[in-house]
Amino acid sequence: RKSERGLPVICRSHCGGRRLPSGRCWRVADSPAAAHFFTHSPGILSHAHSMLANDLVDDFDDGFLGTAILGRLDADARSFAYASAGHPSGWIIDRAGAVKACLESTSMPLAVAPDVDFPTRGPHVLEPGDVLLLVTDGVTEATSSSGQFFGEGRLLNVVRSNRDAVAAAIVARRYAEVCAFVR
Repeated sequence: RKSERGLPVICRSHCGGRRLPSGRCWRVADSPAAAHFFTHSPGILSHAHSMLANDLVDDFDDGFLGTAILGRLDADARSFAYASAGHPSGWIIDRAGAVKACLESTSMPLAVAPDVDFPTRGPHVLEPGDVLLLVTDGVTEATSSSGQFFGEGRLLNVVRSNRDAVAAAIVARRYAEVCAFVR
């Protein structure tokens, strides 16, 4: 999705088996203030997460909490910056298949408490051939009939073995591998 200034924004959210309304993320990211800050302030990702978290605290009074990652992919600078609210790790995998960066959560999940700080990490420079991998815990915690998790290792191996494919093919292969694993 592109913000008003044309800068791509990535938002993925999850809450205990319920998807958070992604429209909330987009409204935060596409606000006029955000359009200015995406160009002039690296702190917008942290600010957007704080706005979203404060908005959700009252909505999640049933004990649920949510995870989300909000990222800025800058095509001109070939970089990725993000703020993560308890979301599972993501990765940047280089052309050779090595993990170039582990994109760990930068703060606690959403809706735990009001006025939480969500620090921004990056920008991480992206080189030609790099793969940016962001998933929910539904992928890594997919469980086989014997009770084993699919795990980060299997996930990274699937991406490594398909890293020369287009993004849609990598996603399709990952989906097929997870489905086969849980059968």
